Amino acid sequence: MSNGKLQAITEKYKQGGFTAIRDDIETFTHTMIIFQQTDFTLTLCKRAFETLNTLFNNANQRRMDSADYAEAAEINDCLFSTLEASVTALNSAIEESTSKLEALRKQIMNDLR
Repeated sequence: MSNGKLQAITEKYKQGGFTAIRDDIETFTHTMIIFQQTDFTLTLCKRAFETLNTLFNNANQRRMDSADYAEAAEINDCLFSTLEASVTALNSAIEESTSKLEALRKQIMNDLR
């Protein structure tokens, strides 16, 4: 929040009390809750991505180092491709969510100036 915005809110408070700045406080509180809620979820998803990615890389290395029987290869291919799709989908969701959160942050910062 810029100094000018803080002074404007302070002046509103002096003139009209808490009622005059209620909307400003609710907007700020709402914004902080959004960031707290999304930060927890993004952190959780980033950890899950790291774990899945490590698992995929280890499994894929094993896959490259050994020759499975045809029946086992078919089953393993299904599992590997599903694991790879999961890693890709989760990474895309993290990137999209991070981008949306950054856009929201910029919008809010502009509103608070």
